[in-house]
Amino acid sequence: MFARRPSDGSQLSRRQALAALAAGCSILTPAEAQHRAGTVRFGISDSLTAQMNAADASAAMRVWMKKIEQDTNLNLVYAPSVFEPFPSLATALRNGELDGLIANIAEYRQVRSFLNPSTIILPSQKANLHYVLLTRAEEADKAVAGLRGRKLLMLDSLYTTLSSSWLANLLEDQGHPPPETFFSSVTRKTKATQTILPVFFGQADACLVTGHAFLTLCELNPQVAQRLKPVATSPEVATLLWSFSRHADAQQQQLIIRVLQALPDTPVGRQIMMLFQCDRLIVRPSEFLQPSLAILARAEQRKKVGT
Repeated sequence: MFARRPSDGSQLSRRQALAALAAGCSILTPAEAQHRAGTVRFGISDSLTAQMNAADASAAMRVWMKKIEQDTNLNLVYAPSVFEPFPSLATALRNGELDGLIANIAEYRQVRSFLNPSTIILPSQKANLHYVLLTRAEEADKAVAGLRGRKLLMLDSLYTTLSSSWLANLLEDQGHPPPETFFSSVTRKTKATQTILPVFFGQADACLVTGHAFLTLCELNPQVAQRLKPVATSPEVATLLWSFSRHADAQQQQLIIRVLQALPDTPVGRQIMMLFQCDRLIVRPSEFLQPSLAILARAEQRKKVGT
């Protein structure tokens, strides 16, 4: 199932510059560098490639893994295709064939009993990850109820895995029907500008985006902050994460964490952060994921009741 990372100098298309930058200096002390800690087997879900160019994502991930190898003196093993369907990764994890997993929150929930609960690595943006339901300022005082029968645009990205479920929970809590019934139409867009600006210009009535997307657009155009106001805001959530299996070596984990946290300090690291739309990687205990897991649990329960 797993194969050694290609070392044949294969082309990285538009990411060739990344490969050239990947030969950065190690952050290990000389004593640590003398110790080759062993092999770490990683599973990387293909859900990470949503809304990305698959070739660019694979190239960047190979560069990322190479950087970790250089800075930790570890031997990283992962699939030749880099990304794999989650069902295959779940089976490998249950069979003890993986030391680490990079996946979305819904996938993590399915296999969390096989993962170390003490350490979760998350991408972080300048605004903590949360969702905002926006409408024009003159409509905001009508709250969520005022959006019944209106047109909704939803951002579809790496970080909106939970947005639909959170919105459905919000409407249910306020005694409203599900989004597809409550709104006259629900349309997904892959770019923040395509999601927010139609509301700004009166071409749609509301949008559901990340707080980071809204903040970024407000910084570019302060009129957006004046014209659009949130009528609801989600708790802080996590949608994309890196976790280690329960049997993974503790020293290897700490070496990898050190490298990941130092990524923004290197040119190649900043390129990778840009690809994955984040500023840095942070470490949290699994308790941090409880609000996100609760959103998924309610969505699953609602689905069971519906069937």
